[in-house]
Amino acid sequence: LLSGGADASLRLWSVIDGRLLKVLEKHTNGVRVLALSGDGQTVATGDESGNLCVWRMSDWTPLRESWYGNPVLDVGLSADGRLMAVCSTSDSKPAASLRLWRVRDGKQLQVLLRGPVEARTIVFSPDGGLLAAGCTDGTIRLFTRKAIPEVRQ
Repeated sequence: LLSGGADASLRLWSVIDGRLLKVLEKHTNGVRVLALSGDGQTVATGDESGNLCVWRMSDWTPLRESWYGNPVLDVGLSADGRLMAVCSTSDSKPAASLRLWRVRDGKQLQVLLRGPVEARTIVFSPDGGLLAAGCTDGTIRLFTRKAIPEVRQ
């Protein structure tokens, strides 16, 4: 079991007896979101100040750390852990966005959505072929992996 907290830590707990197994401290503000890849190998975390971290779960090594710049509202990892979607907000319009990143090298692949409508929650389908985003206008927007040229490889 993983939890993120206002103390800027990520905690790993035993579901068997409730013991705290590990505390990870890479964030500078409260951990707001976390997402596990479908293969169970990778976890992504985001905080209130825009810090993102992608962890290898086998040894809890940070694979990628970056400063996103805006509060992270949600983060999602594809089933294979190769893609990360991040939605964020900003004080300046239309900077709120939903962006797709390649985890391996941190390359931004595409801006999928940019304000004034903000994505607030995101999830990849189990097969990784679809990304769903719940938006502030009451819609759910769907993005297919095939529709994103940089991802077809």
